[in-house]
Amino acid sequence: MKFLNIFKKETPVEKPTKKRSFKGAQASRFTNWLFNSFTKVNREIKTDLKTLVTRTRDLSKNNEIFRSHLNNFEKSIIGNKGFKLQSLVKGNDGGLSEEINQELENAWYEFGKRSNRIHY
Repeated sequence: MKFLNIFKKETPVEKPTKKRSFKGAQASRFTNWLFNSFTKVNREIKTDLKTLVTRTRDLSKNNEIFRSHLNNFEKSIIGNKGFKLQSLVKGNDGGLSEEINQELENAWYEFGKRSNRIHY
């Protein structure tokens, strides 16, 4: 077997040059979704909101696992009254300032009421 190798011309094996790079910057099938658009996030949210709301509502009606997840989410994170701001501003005497705290909480409630209107 050794005599067969004399007729073959040996080509030197080149070592690949190593380049430094970040793995997260490499394009692969796992990261292709990251590079598909460079539009502003608010535009994407505005155009996709209807679809996302429709799919979520459908899942909450027709999928037991998703419905169970939503119920657990409500019980353990959100609570039965939802999110509520609790202002803890202290006065000059070191105690909580009830008047300022109530005013801040009312302003936050009004702000949230206006901004949470969703129009389709």
